Amino acid sequence: MKTVWVGDDSKVFQVSLGAPTGEPPTGIRWLVVEHGAKVGIGYTADENGAFIPPEPVRAPRYADATAAVSGLSAGIDLVLNQVTGSVPEAERLSWGTKEQAARAFMAGTAQPYDTSMLVAEATARGAQVAEVAGKIVAKANAYRLLISTASGIRQAAEDALTATDDPAEYEKIVDAALQKLRIAAGVPQ
Repeated sequence: MKTVWVGDDSKVFQVSLGAPTGEPPTGIRWLVVEHGAKVGIGYTADENGAFIPPEPVRAPRYADATAAVSGLSAGIDLVLNQVTGSVPEAERLSWGTKEQAARAFMAGTAQPYDTSMLVAEATARGAQVAEVAGKIVAKANAYRLLISTASGIRQAAEDALTATDDPAEYEKIVDAALQKLRIAAGVPQ
């Protein structure tokens, strides 16, 4: 048999083996239960003597601001990878060079190496060089805007993260920043 000590708030605060002796202190009641009964500190005793386990306490996702900043950066990478999709890394690395070549072509200042890169892509696509150059510049402009937006969102979130020491706030700040970026990027929530 066990003695379960219950306070005025109906919360179990002590469990001991054996039967109680004497009278319980003011504001406390004893419940005597079988030794195998499921009860523990933090349980709630209802009016019928049944015990309800406490809600599990979830550990915070981020222990400190540094961990939250790392989580933010990883989340931003995931969102931006949804934008770039399945484009291979080697191709992404060429985007700056392709953009320069396309801008030079459209401005009429392209060098032969610029033109050869655009001609190769246009030929492979079965398109005109001017069409390819226009698409490259349009995509580059959109991506630059998105990267600038992501940078601003990240910096604002980092400022907010370093301004608090509450792990529950870290999670809210990171989640709100990533939600804002997903909306800006037009990717699924």
